[in-house]
Amino acid sequence: MSENADDRTAHWGSCEDDDCGTAMIIYPHNFAPHDLPDTDEWDNSPFFIDCPVCGGNFFWGGTDHPSDILRGYPAPKEPAL
Repeated sequence: MSENADDRTAHWGSCEDDDCGTAMIIYPHNFAPHDLPDTDEWDNSPFFIDCPVCGGNFFWGGTDHPSDILRGYPAPKEPAL
């Protein structure tokens, strides 16, 4: 597991189209080597900008540690082979 797993960030947001209602949480996998970039680095990015359901803009509402908003985070350790 990564050395900084205790410092992980989950970004959460929702579609700006009230009729769509899609919400999303983006967070690094428990075994990822680094945390997610700040949302400022997502500008002009080919990902994390459009709603995957309706194509509308996403409003990124905030950040939290993944364990504060995701049940079961971190994922159980992978079994040894």
